[in-house]
Amino acid sequence: MGIREQLAQVFRSPASRDQERRMSIQEQGQATSPGEEVSQRETRRLAGMSEEDRAWEQAALQRNRVAEDQLAP
Repeated sequence: MGIREQLAQVFRSPASRDQERRMSIQEQGQATSPGEEVSQRETRRLAGMSEEDRAWEQAALQRNRVAEDQLAP
């Protein structure tokens, strides 16, 4: 990196540094919001499950929906 690039980085505004940090985080696949973080965590969790685990979870969710429907007036 040349002296011009080094000086440009030293004298960048805080807003441009924040924007660059956010872009870097996005490129790395890290979440930028709590919702994104939950979504990425859920994706990793599901990827680590066996087919049997996914089937069991789907059945449990269905049982829960049926139970909630029965409680609703």
